[in-house]
Amino acid sequence: MQEEPGGSSMSAERGQEDAEDASCQLHQERRSFVLYFLDSTLNLSELQSHQRRVEQLKKCYFYLEVEPKYVVVTEQQHFIDIFELIDPWQFQRMKAVGKDQVRIQLALLGELLEQLERGQEELRAHTESREPGPFLAQWPRLQRRLRRLSRYAQQLRALRQPGRVAPRHRLLAPLEAQRRRIALPALRLALATKPPLLFRRDKSFADATWVRLKWCSEDQECYPEEHYEVYVRLLAGGSERSFSRFQLASGDSCKVEGLEPGRLYEFTVLRPATQTLVFRNWQDTITLRTKP
Repeated sequence: MQEEPGGSSMSAERGQEDAEDASCQLHQERRSFVLYFLDSTLNLSELQSHQRRVEQLKKCYFYLEVEPKYVVVTEQQHFIDIFELIDPWQFQRMKAVGKDQVRIQLALLGELLEQLERGQEELRAHTESREPGPFLAQWPRLQRRLRRLSRYAQQLRALRQPGRVAPRHRLLAPLEAQRRRIALPALRLALATKPPLLFRRDKSFADATWVRLKWCSEDQECYPEEHYEVYVRLLAGGSERSFSRFQLASGDSCKVEGLEPGRLYEFTVLRPATQTLVFRNWQDTITLRTKP
């Protein structure tokens, strides 16, 4: 049977149209998949939450906690603090390990967050392209990028909370435990955080020879039984020599006296350096001028 004139060209055109339709449909499906990933894993709200948490951790106080905190003396049936059995020198070495772990964790969190933010921008740019050809040609690379970003997001979520610290040194003194007839417990070490302290600038003010300072923690909690260190520094000008001193305070406020009128002072509030503190890298300061 003889083919009608133009029949082959019409079939070719239909074939080309079918291929273009299939390409457009595949492009739409894969583009929708990328958009779903962006909305579920790399949405703006999620990234902002990660950003706030990373910034908060950079300002936190990190402590190396030991469990159990107490052990029982069998014969006397009373509890003693675990630090009575811990070798102080070995614990200092473990604090150095904990400090290194905090620094690595903070650096890794910052790197992971940067990778996610960069990945979001890259994927968003790909989804804005309406041309199926270039998008589909890069699909194998995009798949690898999606898997990598998904893994980064999981790692970041896991690192948002401080974790366990593996003991590398023998902390407990066996001779001391034997002398007291105490069974040595299995120790668990973990990092814990406390939020930074922030001055209440609307509640802190200066008079001629004293200032009233008020602060709170980032979670708005300060307890009366907690003690803090308040540092005072005179900001001298010209050839004047500055000086600094500190005083202890309880609760969420204190009055600093013995200041000179008409002078500029800088104040800093810190949590005290306890035996379990391993890392702090930020403190809030406020500058006030006394009345003339």
